[in-house]
Amino acid sequence: MKRLVPFALALALAYVCGCSARVSVLQASAPERDAATADTTLVRAGLWHTCTIESGGLACFGDNGSAQLGLGDSQERSNATRVGTFSDWQSVAAGQQHTCGIRAPGKLYCWGENTVGQLALGDMDARDEPTLVVGFDDFSDLACGGDNCCALRTDHSLYCWGDNLDGAAGQGDNAGARGIVTPTVVLMGTQLKRVSVGTGHSCAIRDDGALFCWGRTMSGKGGSAGMRNAPARDPSQLGTDTDWREIAVGQQHTCGIRGRGDLYCWGRNDFFELGIGSSSPDDTRLYAVPVLVGRDGDWSSVALGDFHSCAIKRDGSLFCFGRAAEGQIGTGSTSTPIALPTAVAPDLRFRLVTLGSLHTCGLDSRGSVYCWGSNSTGQLGLGDTGSRDMPTKLP
Repeated sequence: MKRLVPFALALALAYVCGCSARVSVLQASAPERDAATADTTLVRAGLWHTCTIESGGLACFGDNGSAQLGLGDSQERSNATRVGTFSDWQSVAAGQQHTCGIRAPGKLYCWGENTVGQLALGDMDARDEPTLVVGFDDFSDLACGGDNCCALRTDHSLYCWGDNLDGAAGQGDNAGARGIVTPTVVLMGTQLKRVSVGTGHSCAIRDDGALFCWGRTMSGKGGSAGMRNAPARDPSQLGTDTDWREIAVGQQHTCGIRGRGDLYCWGRNDFFELGIGSSSPDDTRLYAVPVLVGRDGDWSSVALGDFHSCAIKRDGSLFCFGRAAEGQIGTGSTSTPIALPTAVAPDLRFRLVTLGSLHTCGLDSRGSVYCWGSNSTGQLGLGDTGSRDMPTKLP
């Protein structure tokens, strides 16, 4: 499958100059949708694509150069486009150029790029439509990022697959295996309740509230689980605290919520993506241990992108911080990075937020999806490729 613009080049351009490479888009007709009766239950952003679940049906949009939209081709879509005819999707997660989802009662399907086994299908052949991962029917939750995925089974055991460089799949060196091509147990005998997958590293919360991380930690993103310049090739506990409630992993930083609702972040802070403020826009300090973000103790969830972060409070109010050049913070600013958590769309209340590389989407309390940020591949689902600097409701 040929891409209209090389992905690595496009991402490099976006990082260096703050711009987004423009590519031609095949526009599909927007599905009819009554906002008053919308029942979208999930929205998940990948690097440059996004998927939603509504009434059990799966729809995806954005970058499709590796068939990560699951539509049987490699053409981008700028409107939400139905994936197949199944109406029993329970969960979906999007990585860099691949996607996986769970159908009732717990069957796993994956599609898109498969160069390091990120589709869990026992080989490294790409798929352009959802393909069943045989041998399992009891997955309950799913997370993908970079070239990895992890999934929890109903017995709270954790399985991961994909890229295993520096132990990114939680399998140590595994005899030097570059990719883990089938779901493989991580932390055998341990019951877990949360998992998040980033670019080359992952973290999971044990049932008792202890936090474990593994993979590349050279940016300090693994916290005290590993040395700043050495990978944690096997899952290692971060500190001794057992009150972790939520965890989110980005490209080079990690954030989590503890105790009463305190937000902590660690890793790189080039664009203030840790939300702890700074006196200099050139600050590239690394924080190898969790740092408290502000003094508020009412955070309920957190999500990370490449260089920005967002978190939701218990009342549904949304706050974002970090790189703003593509409008991904959602405050109308596209100039300097936002160093501290800043309110986004104060009149809305959000159930969840999800972050891609340079874009953000959220699901509000009424079941409506809003997206903002870079839209060069149609990843906002708004029918065009124009970026937005404030939350914009999907048609």
